[in-house]
Amino acid sequence: MTFKPTEEQRGVIESSASAVVIAGPGRGKTSTAILAADRWATVQPSKRVLFTSFSNSAVRRIAQAAGVGGVFRRSLDFRTFHSVAFEILADYGRFVGLQRPAKALDRPGEHLVALEEQWPDERAAYAEARRAHALKTGLVSFDDMVPFAVKLLDASPTLRRTVQRRYGCVIIDEFQDTRAEQAAFLQLIGGEARLLAFGDPHQMIYEHDFQTAATRFETMAAWKGEAVTTFRGRNYRCAATDILDFAEAVLNGERFVGRHANVLWNGVYDNQRRFSVALRCQSIWKAAAGSSIGIIAPNARIGRELGAELRTPGKGVKAAIPVHAAIEVDANWAEAFRMVALASSDYAREPSNSHRRQLAVALTSLEGETRRSTGSGLVRLSATEKLLSSSSRKASALRDFLAAPPDADIQVFANRLVGALVADKTFEAVGHVIEKTGIPAVKSVVAVEQFDAYRSSRSAVNFHGHEWSPSRTTLLTMQRAKGREFDHVVVITDPRAHRKEAPLSELRRLHYVACTRARQSLFVLWNSSQIGDVLGPVLHSI
Repeated sequence: MTFKPTEEQRGVIESSASAVVIAGPGRGKTSTAILAADRWATVQPSKRVLFTSFSNSAVRRIAQAAGVGGVFRRSLDFRTFHSVAFEILADYGRFVGLQRPAKALDRPGEHLVALEEQWPDERAAYAEARRAHALKTGLVSFDDMVPFAVKLLDASPTLRRTVQRRYGCVIIDEFQDTRAEQAAFLQLIGGEARLLAFGDPHQMIYEHDFQTAATRFETMAAWKGEAVTTFRGRNYRCAATDILDFAEAVLNGERFVGRHANVLWNGVYDNQRRFSVALRCQSIWKAAAGSSIGIIAPNARIGRELGAELRTPGKGVKAAIPVHAAIEVDANWAEAFRMVALASSDYAREPSNSHRRQLAVALTSLEGETRRSTGSGLVRLSATEKLLSSSSRKASALRDFLAAPPDADIQVFANRLVGALVADKTFEAVGHVIEKTGIPAVKSVVAVEQFDAYRSSRSAVNFHGHEWSPSRTTLLTMQRAKGREFDHVVVITDPRAHRKEAPLSELRRLHYVACTRARQSLFVLWNSSQIGDVLGPVLHSI
């Protein structure tokens, strides 16, 4: 749809005043922000615009689709909070105690260092060890970049004024995701700048986060001496207004009434999910070839299982239609697997003690990413290192696999490695996750020791914002759906997939986010054995 600003939106675009805006999905937040930045760059060409978001790749695509001018592209910086803070630390880190030039340390890299340096598992002690390591080596984790920058700017008015002169306008998209230290950081770098903050508190799933986000909008507006603005105009994401009506019924726990042309739903049992999703995808392909489809699962386990079933439906099943959906995975998890593959290759080529240690560290890091466990995992590291040792009496399919020389092609080796993980009782769960999710591509490094070379040369993951799959058909979870848009969306619901103690308000917001990802059609699959408290009131007696 063509974006035609309302009078309220034109006021934000054409004004030079700050604004804090609340608006639901598709209400023109990002489009307004981009046009406001474009106009500022035209009127104030000497003053740069900082556009910061948690999904900068999506913002860039929207900017390109909007056809903004060349002045806009030259005068605007798309940056994440991490990259802005890191730039400050790279320039002035010595004043906050960094003994070496700053270098970004992402989560996979942090896990490796934590295991090698034997950081304690207790949360506070772990964080203290991480900060001490950063001061000594210059390797700054994502968790410490903004706090270090805040400490630096807060302590030095001179540096603060220097940084503030960099930007005349600061724009924050998805402001509801901003944490306390990031809000403080914004106030330090944007004290003299025009501030435009756009967001929707209802996209914060957890109750505490929702309440905190709502308060933060008010606080930020008061800081700039403005009132919070709410966009209540039409939905610019799609002409199918019944999609938004359905989503708002889900959010408010109300019966869905009105037009149903673009919203469909069906009750299915677990063993019917693949069949229903495949039929829906086939219907979309026939009616609207080339359209994007988002298949949104309630959790990662169901998503992995469904993705595997869709790719290989098997013989004799109803509607044996293969759906090759790209399964969006956590980039940190994929990076952890790549390092396991490279460390395994090194160890298979030369089973030295140092290579065994490297592999044990990489495997423990991968397990931590897979299970999303906290702490360094030192106990697990010790057990893994003993299992890999040739003196171990415990059977290990992985150890047997690594006894043979590695394949020349690292990707072939990585594929075979997954089979060995699945066959190993210790690593079976991790292997199955990789198998169902899809084996990440492994870049080959031309060096004697691939693990060391890759680790030292790789770029930090997600440092410049989330990069999403460009595939036409994508499978992702409700939690990862924030910020996404698809022509057609299939939402799979299951009350059993969520925490039993999760408040109903949280679950409603989670489903609200999933339903508002659709531009043209929404298809909701609810569980026939238990519709649940989220969809029950919405679909009751329809």
